[in-house]
Amino acid sequence: NTDRYDGIVCVGGDGMFSEVLHGLIGRTQRDAGVDQNQPRAALVPSPLRIGIIPAGSTDCVCFSTVGTNDVETSALHIIVGDSLSMDVSSVHHNGALLRYSVSLLGYGFYGDIIKDSEKKRWMGLVRYDFSGLKTFLSHHCYEGTVSFLPARHTVGSPRDRKPCRAGCFVCRQSRQQLEEEQKKSLYGLENT
Repeated sequence: NTDRYDGIVCVGGDGMFSEVLHGLIGRTQRDAGVDQNQPRAALVPSPLRIGIIPAGSTDCVCFSTVGTNDVETSALHIIVGDSLSMDVSSVHHNGALLRYSVSLLGYGFYGDIIKDSEKKRWMGLVRYDFSGLKTFLSHHCYEGTVSFLPARHTVGSPRDRKPCRAGCFVCRQSRQQLEEEQKKSLYGLENT
């Protein structure tokens, strides 16, 4: 029963975060009766948050959400209850859900690099360069179709303070929310 918990903290890299995210979203959808094999099904947001203590090779997810891959900084963000909504993508094939993902999803060239580099963890970070060169020289061809659903009137809080150039509702709301939060913290009104 997850009702007693506020969130989950994972210690690891992007792969560990991905596994926790996939399990949490999957469970939330099953509990809500959502057919996950339906690509256009509206996903139910999870009430639990995921905290990340970085301990992987690159820690891209942690860096993109917290702004650093420093362990102490990440722990402090979890302690103070900092949160950031993330876009989640789902991958389906032949009417079946394959995976939920945030940050990045490997397919084709990139997927082959990741698959090959996993066998070479003993090489450290240079394994990505080695696997990249090896995959490039193999001259594979990849096919696929990408589709997406645009965001609908959601409010975010981008940390980089650089809204997109489209001037859409999401960017205007995000910028307004960020400015209001900054004013409150400047004048000490966080709890009012």
